[in-house]
Amino acid sequence: MEQEVRFCRASDGVRIAYGTTGEGPSLVKAANYLTNLEHDYNGLAEQHTYIRYDARGCGLSDCNVNEYSI
Repeated sequence: MEQEVRFCRASDGVRIAYGTTGEGPSLVKAANYLTNLEHDYNGLAEQHTYIRYDARGCGLSDCNVNEYSI
C-alpha cells in the first residue's frame, strides 16, 4: 500500500507534513516524539484512511520553528 505525502501550513506559516494511506473511514494517529512519515507504517490502513503527520520540527515538517505548541 503506497502512502501519499502532502504538506499544509499552520497559521504561523510552519509547513506540516502529513501522509494518507488506504481507504475507508478516517483514522488519525496523533504525532508522538520523533515521528517520520517516511518510516512509519501500520496495518490499520487496510480498512481505514489512515492519516499520520510529522509534528513541528520532526520528520518532513519544518525543522526551524519558533514554537513547538499544537
